[in-house]
Amino acid sequence: MKKILSFLVGTVVFSYTGAVSANTQKELDSACEQGSSENCILAADAYVKGSNGVLNYTKAIEFYNKACVADPNSNACKEIIFTDSAVTASLRNISDVSANAQSKLLKSPNEEELKNVFDTLKKECDLNNDNRACAIYGDMLVSGIGCDRNLELGLSVLNQSAAKADLYALSSLGYRYYNGIDVEPNEFKAFRLLNVSCDNDDFGACRMVSSIYRKGLGVGVKKDDLIKIYQQKCDEQKAVSCHKLANIKNASEDEHETEQALELLKMGCDLGGVRSCVELGDMYSNGTIKQRDNEYAFSCYKTACDKNDPIGCLNLGYAYRMGSGIEQDIKLAYKLFHKSCKRGSSQACAVLAQMPRLEDN
Repeated sequence: MKKILSFLVGTVVFSYTGAVSANTQKELDSACEQGSSENCILAADAYVKGSNGVLNYTKAIEFYNKACVADPNSNACKEIIFTDSAVTASLRNISDVSANAQSKLLKSPNEEELKNVFDTLKKECDLNNDNRACAIYGDMLVSGIGCDRNLELGLSVLNQSAAKADLYALSSLGYRYYNGIDVEPNEFKAFRLLNVSCDNDDFGACRMVSSIYRKGLGVGVKKDDLIKIYQQKCDEQKAVSCHKLANIKNASEDEHETEQALELLKMGCDLGGVRSCVELGDMYSNGTIKQRDNEYAFSCYKTACDKNDPIGCLNLGYAYRMGSGIEQDIKLAYKLFHKSCKRGSSQACAVLAQMPRLEDN
């Protein structure tokens, strides 16, 4: 088995589409188990939103999968985007204990240090039910890092954290399902998880999602179908759909489609989509378009960071550290990296690990 720790995979936000039934969750689950594709979708929608008092993303994916297998033409297969709800800020933020542990893991610790991190996370998970601590602890168990490997327990802990909307756990499981690492490969589950990871600024996940776009989903959803779905939702002023449509356009080497992607990202940013703002800033800062504009890129990153987006704050921190589009300010850059790390950016945590601690005078 490949030995990995997926804390660098990134983070995710999960949202949903579809009607939610007034039936109890137990009744919907039972109807789904009896073979009703429609009720499987309703059950899954309810789990995503927590509308029946149970927020459980792991169950949601299980029920979407059942619906799609039962009826390949159902909305579970074709309406593969979620646009109406998202993990709350309180669920996205991580504790100081988890942030510090994640930072230590990024410093290439020795075996003794790894064991100390593992013990700290286990304690935080067991005693305080810290969902992020549980997720990283589960990941370490799966990979046998800092501990004796326990695949069954590790996957169980990861799934429990994912069910409670931990972004790290959702991303880790998506990566594993995509690559078939420690689990049977499942493109449908991988896409569900990684698509959401991509929504929440995990560009590694975006690359894997793009790969699935190119070859078509295992459940039969093709690129042209996705474009129609995303275009319709974008026209309905769903910012995340404009962003996803832009990603598909950006995957093309056609200059006209790149221009379309730029306009879609501007639309998504104007609609309040922070991830569109971040990607728009990237296009203006990294030479994707003919005319670089670091000042405009800075404004895009600031818009996203002001809304507490971790990657917006990460890139804003880079701008201040390098003096790109703004006067250089190392201390402010440090604060922005810290804010980004606290909101779940592994990359920001890694940057902090390499910087001297900067305190206010």
